[in-house]
Amino acid sequence: MVFAALAGAWAAAPTCVRAGKDVALDPDDVDSSATESEAESSGDEPSESAAVPKVESLLPDPEKLIPQFEPDVGQAGAPDSGFTPPRWLDQNYQFLNEGDPYLPGQDPFRERPGLPVGWFAGVDLYVVHPEIDSQVNNGNLGAGDLFHGTFTNSTQLPVGDMNWTVMPKVHVGYRFENGLGEFIASYRYLQADSSGTLSNFDAAGAGQLNTRTQAHVLDLVYAFSDRTEGLAWYFPTVRRYGVGLRVASWIFDTTANGGQVLEERAGNVFIGGGPVLLYDWIWTTHWPSVTFNGGIDAAGVGGFNYQRYAETALVAGSVQSARGRTDGSGTATPILGVWGGVSWVPDWRNQAFKFSAGYRWERWINLPDAGGQNDLTLQGPFVRGEFRF
Repeated sequence: MVFAALAGAWAAAPTCVRAGKDVALDPDDVDSSATESEAESSGDEPSESAAVPKVESLLPDPEKLIPQFEPDVGQAGAPDSGFTPPRWLDQNYQFLNEGDPYLPGQDPFRERPGLPVGWFAGVDLYVVHPEIDSQVNNGNLGAGDLFHGTFTNSTQLPVGDMNWTVMPKVHVGYRFENGLGEFIASYRYLQADSSGTLSNFDAAGAGQLNTRTQAHVLDLVYAFSDRTEGLAWYFPTVRRYGVGLRVASWIFDTTANGGQVLEERAGNVFIGGGPVLLYDWIWTTHWPSVTFNGGIDAAGVGGFNYQRYAETALVAGSVQSARGRTDGSGTATPILGVWGGVSWVPDWRNQAFKFSAGYRWERWINLPDAGGQNDLTLQGPFVRGEFRF
């Protein structure tokens, strides 16, 4: 019905209106139309010479039939740029307003000097003094342990005073925008030794004592930073929480050489893995590029631990050898570390570098087996350099 009404309206309108254009009527068309109407009213056929109007001029413009919804004055929107700004999440997992004046990764309340977004890598150099508390003793070997020969000396070998050494650590990670966290992979390696004299070692007198130790630690951690505001000065300004996986191994051997007992060796082997948690904090200062830092990390590493022994001695003028090891046992070893220091971010290459110095203490607690219990303590100063790609 709507189309029938439209058709009737267009039929009653002049040709210029129905065409939807400002077109003047041709006089010949008007005369022809009038003549044609008179002919129809009189019953006569129109003459063949009468001009027939063009069909296109009688049809309406299709675009004019489509309703147009124009916005009111003052409500016209901005031209569409074809880009929809993303909705970023802040460190509290709340959506930010699209009108946030800061670009992603440039909000000073979420990113600070030394906490840039994107890829970063660094190297730590720990100057440590390893301390080993060992109770390994071949006299604890039992009938169920794997060994052969006879040990003539069942005394517990001491561990020498380890030398200071450098423990390197390398790390690489990626930090996301707006406090969405970071992934960090790190690896550190320790190797140290010591030497000295062991008095009254065997029947021949004093002996030469040597100890060596080696450790490997691999961490894979996800962490996120949280900025605190409005607290007292002694509370950290930025806190970082992390959780991940740690794989660690520790080996040490202590050996004594004498005139009658040519060689006596005892050692411990451990390898395992487990969760690691870390909590770091940053105190800002009057200078934005200088901060005080600290942290604590704790890991529960479960794995396999065993002791191994060997001896070569002169007995009744002949050389006698013996070797053995404990069956080993599964053990869960806590590893606790605490550190503190100061960091500086120079204004070089858009603050791409970060330098730190401080002190770290770490302890591997209670590595037991039938042959005795062993602890490892690492402590000393460190320096660190970090670079943002």
